[in-house]
Parts: sequence; C-alpha cells; structure tokens
Amino acid sequence: MDYDINVSVGLATLSIDAIKSGGANDNCEVRNLELDQATFSCEDIDKPRLVTLKATDASGNEGTCTAHVTAKNAKPVVTVNDIGPVMVEGSVGLTSSNGFLSAVATDADNDNASLSYAWTTNCPGASFDDIDAAVTWMRITSGTEPAVCQVSVAVSDTCSTVQESALAVVVDPTAGFITGGGWLESPAGAYRVDTNAQGKANFGFISKYKKGQSVPSGETLFQFESVNFKFKSTAYEWLVVTGSDCAKFKGEGVVDRSSDKHGFMLTACDKGGTGGDDTFRIKIWKQSDESLVYDNMYGTGAGDDSYDGTVIGGGKIQIHQQGGGSNQKKNLRA
Repeated sequence: MDYDINVSVGLATLSIDAIKSGGANDNCEVRNLELDQATFSCEDIDKPRLVTLKATDASGNEGTCTAHVTAKNAKPVVTVNDIGPVMVEGSVGLTSSNGFLSAVATDADNDNASLSYAWTTNCPGASFDDIDAAVTWMRITSGTEPAVCQVSVAVSDTCSTVQESALAVVVDPTAGFITGGGWLESPAGAYRVDTNAQGKANFGFISKYKKGQSVPSGETLFQFESVNFKFKSTAYEWLVVTGSDCAKFKGEGVVDRSSDKHGFMLTACDKGGTGGDDTFRIKIWKQSDESLVYDNMYGTGAGDDSYDGTVIGGGKIQIHQQGGGSNQKKNLRA
C-alpha cells in the first residue's frame, strides 16, 4: 500500500485509520493499534518511509501490516516583474515614484500570508525600501547607477525556498551613446537552429537617445554568413551606457526569410582605451514563444545582466560621451 501525507505546516501526523484501510479483526478483540512512525516533518519530504502498523489482541498476540508513506509539500510558485526602463539623471538614484518591484507568490499547501520574502540585488549601490508589511512589494530607493542588473526574491514556506530573478534596467539618456562595426568568430552552439555552425559573423550598430526622447534611436544589423542568417532591427526599447566602457540595448527586429517577430539584446564593450579588447554579444529570440535563435555567449553561463562578450576579430566599438567626446580607440585587425 502507498500513501501520501501532506506536510503543510512543517509537521504532519499519520492516522492509524489511513493505514488500517481494511480493518483490524481478532476473535479475542483487538486491544491496541500502534504505528512505528506517526509523525512526519520537512526532513521526510519525498522520501518514502516503510511504516508498520502493529495490532495486539487481548491475549498478547500480535499482527502487522505495512505501507509506504511519502511526505509531500508543494513549493511556492513565484513570479517577479521586470523593471525597465527606469529613467535617472546621471547617478542620482531612483525616486519614490519609480523603481517598484513586485513578486506574486502562491502556495498550494499554505495560506499565502505565511510566506516570507527576502530581496537581493546586484544593482550598483542600490538599497531597498519595504512597501508593505508582507514585503511582496519593494522599491529601489538610492544609489543606483545606470545598469542592467538583477533583482532576486527568495520566497519561503515552512519547508522550502524558491528563488526567482528579474532584470532591472536603469537608464540615463544623458550618459552617451554607442556605435560599432566589425566581425567576430561565431562559435559552435551560438546559432540554435544549427548548433554545428561556426565562422565569421558581421555586425554594425548605432544606439543613442536623441534630445528629449525616452526611447533610443538607431539601427542594428547582424549577419552570420555560413548559414545565411540575417537580422535587422526595427525598433529599440532601451539603452544603458555604464561607467565601465560598456553598453547594452534591447529592441525587436526581423530575420530574413522569417515571418516571426524577434526580440534582441546587444551588449558591447569599448576596451581599446584601457588596453583591452573590444567585445560583442547579441542574443536573438522569437517573441512568440521566447525560443532562443542566436547567442554567441550560449553555454558560458552569462546571464542577461552580464557584460561578457566575444572578443571581436576586426573593426571597432566606440562609446561616445555626452558632449561629443569618445573613448580613445585602437583598431583591431584580422
């Protein structure tokens, strides 16, 4: 016999009747029924236990039966909203009217009021302000610089903790803009339609905020020659230029010979002025089902908030500072 018991509040008691489904009978009268394990805790979850029920009659004779009992507990289900873009002027941080985060959590076993929330972030210098007593709402309040970063919430019930993350996008339209053109060696696995494909891929882009605009303008082109894969942007959503000679922007576009709408995120770093190598990353996905089409950093563990990229083989990437300045560059050649 198999039996499941729900450990919803950290401890559950198994009833004798649950095991004694067929009854207990004896000509001399059953005097005592005893389980060798009656209580189950979080430590027992998903570990089948062999439980023995012992029956004793008036003459001291004993009989037993057994059942496999498994403790169960439903983990919380959590979703966190993305933040972005949130506008700031320079690095003055976020105001009380923006930068809100929310988490929606449900628990099939427990009353939702028993859930606890713990927020963390890697946003530079950010701090949190509790919005309500349940801490299901948080707000980034100060110190945040332009960045694409992660905000995570760990939601716990009595027996388990589930963590989910979302992107926070903090932009400063006055921080500058980025241009780039060149090529890279696209590694095997990057093009998800044909994971064996590798070779030269060309790119060109410009992304900038025009004066008074809250959405960036520009164009992005990407071509992976060996598989005749061509992508062209049609609209931008946001642009983040960081203080570390890198930029990241997001938008949507079209793939040649495809009727599907595609989203993309491009990350580029201008490292020539510091003696380093310029890097490039583009991630392209179908918007209908979010299935990945291309990512030259696939399999490296780089998240959407990462500024890691592939060293370009030729061309240059350039961060242009406010007022027309730019980082000092060296051209990279084949």
